Amino acid sequence: MPKTNKEEILDLSNQSKNEEALGVITRIKRLEEGQKLTNEQIKRLNQARTEVSRLKQLVEQSAATARQSHQSYEKDQQSKIAKLNEQIRNREVECKNLKKKFEAMSQYTQENTELFKGQLQEAMAMQKSMKKEKEKLFFEYKNNFRKGLLIGLMFSILTIVVLAGVFLQTSLFDEIICQMKQPAISCSESIKN
Repeated sequence: MPKTNKEEILDLSNQSKNEEALGVITRIKRLEEGQKLTNEQIKRLNQARTEVSRLKQLVEQSAATARQSHQSYEKDQQSKIAKLNEQIRNREVECKNLKKKFEAMSQYTQENTELFKGQLQEAMAMQKSMKKEKEKLFFEYKNNFRKGLLIGLMFSILTIVVLAGVFLQTSLFDEIICQMKQPAISCSESIKN
C-alpha cells in the first residue's frame, strides 16, 4: 500500500525521532565514555595527588632529617674545633713554659760554663803553681839530701877520727891490737907492765 503523506510524515518524524534518539543515545554513550575517562583521569589524578603528597612528605622528612643531621654534624664539628683550639692553646702554653725553662737552663748553663771556665783556669794555675812548688820542694829535698849526706859523711868521718883517737889513747885499743898480733896471755902481761 502506498503511504500517505501523513504516514510519510509520521515515518519521517519517527525516523527523525529514531535518529534523534540514536544520536542522543550515541551522545549519552559518548558522554558516559567521556565520564568514565574523566573519572579514570580523576582517579589517576587523585592517585597522583596522593603520591605527590606522599613524596612531598618524604622530601620534607628527608630535608628535616638532613637539616638535623647537618646541624648535629655542625655541632659535632664545632665541638671538635673547640677541643682542638683548646689543645692548641694548651700546647702553646706548654711551649712557652718549655721555652722559658730552656732559656733559664741555657742561662744557668752559660753561667755555669763561665764559672767552670774560671774554676778550670784557677785549677790550671793552681796545678802549675803546685808543679812549680813540687819542683822547688824536690830541688830543696835534693839539696837537703845532699847536705844531709855531706853532714852524715862528715859526722861519720869525725866519729871514726874520734874513735880512732880514743882507741889510740886507751889500753883497750892496745889490747885489741895486741890480740891481733899475739896470743891472749902475752898481751895481758905486756899491758900490765
